[in-house]
Amino acid sequence: MAAGFGIMKEAEEFCQTVGIEVPLIGGAMYPCSNPELVAAISEAGAIGIIQPLSLSYVHGYEFRAGLDYLRTLTQKPLGLNLISVRQKTRYFRGAMTPPAVEFSQLPAFLA
Repeated sequence: MAAGFGIMKEAEEFCQTVGIEVPLIGGAMYPCSNPELVAAISEAGAIGIIQPLSLSYVHGYEFRAGLDYLRTLTQKPLGLNLISVRQKTRYFRGAMTPPAVEFSQLPAFLA
């Protein structure tokens, strides 16, 4: 009984911290995390997670335009799934098509 209470307390704290109603995370799903699905999850009271690769490469949005579109669908909290790898510059050079990223303009932690 006590363990269940602890879980409920943690779930309540998570909801309050993140600003959601239901302790559910709509995880990023490549390739099906389209803006409408992500926004619907957030609108339902959970937190929808933006998958940048799906947003850009599958659904055809420039990243900023995709975020702007998401904000027309919901004003509720959204999460963001970012990939962080040790060989950062090599990863970005392989994943981005020029001129999407100027490597001289990358933040120091990505270079």
